[in-house]
Amino acid sequence: MKELHQQLMAAVWCVLAVACAGESGTSGLGEPLQVTGGAFKSGALPGAAADADADASDDALRITTVETNNTVVHPGQSGKRITGRATDNGYAIAVRFEKLGTGYWVRPLGEADSAYPGELSFRLDVELAADIPLGPQRLVFSVIDDHGRASRQQVLTMCVTSRFDRNLSACDPTQKPPAAVISLTWDSDADLDLIVRTPTGEVVDARHPSTLTEPSITDVDRNYQGVLFGAASESCGADATRREDLVWANEVPAGEYQVFVNLFNACGAGATFFNVSATVRVADDDTEYYVSPLGEPVLGQVIAPQANGGRDDGSLITSFEFP
Repeated sequence: MKELHQQLMAAVWCVLAVACAGESGTSGLGEPLQVTGGAFKSGALPGAAADADADASDDALRITTVETNNTVVHPGQSGKRITGRATDNGYAIAVRFEKLGTGYWVRPLGEADSAYPGELSFRLDVELAADIPLGPQRLVFSVIDDHGRASRQQVLTMCVTSRFDRNLSACDPTQKPPAAVISLTWDSDADLDLIVRTPTGEVVDARHPSTLTEPSITDVDRNYQGVLFGAASESCGADATRREDLVWANEVPAGEYQVFVNLFNACGAGATFFNVSATVRVADDDTEYYVSPLGEPVLGQVIAPQANGGRDDGSLITSFEFP
């Protein structure tokens, strides 16, 4: 009987994951959310919206709790754990960002929890894309039974913000975001370097991570200081964020900033695609703030033979004119 049950559950998972009987799913590569050990399916998340009207009987299949130790997350973050429980008439948990991506992830529910009779636990280890939009983002969940029926959805709101955003301005418009940011993101485990030449000719890179080079600097100077965040180490895969940002917290000196991208180490990737962009802070009546793109983002590609171990500045990709 136990073997029959296991075979049935394997068949159910096969159907839910779109991984057998001649069907083929998509890999989920390029999605804003990745779930370790999950199967990706295109389309809308199954189940009625969390705020939809429904009879009480519809809630016999339901998620009972969703938990995480911190709802603040960062672009490129990996190993983020989300746990919870669902009624034991469910088989798999499904999840996606409500307004981002093209589909959802499915993963089987886990073992029964003796502290919660009639419920099964789940654990999701997720990774966020390096270019995921900042701000409040809603993760939506539903539980699916062995007949493919889905529960009412449940919502977990996350604050997606940069690692240098100390006051969570991405999710609170009354808080000041950085005055300006130049960003480089990429799509592989390669080690890329963001290199910026300022209007005064100073070069900011991993070896010189500040726009200020004088040994003694004043508080006025610091007000205009740009600092490089996320500079990767020389070890492949050590920088899970796949991004670097040059950040001016208070003011950015006006002028043209030239942006170079260099492939330090290919780390086994034959080709790596990247994105270079810039943003500036805009005030709305000095009570609320928002971030506005400066110019258009620039897409590019580097290939393994270009890796040079940091011996030069790479290629000039674009320039941004800060007012």
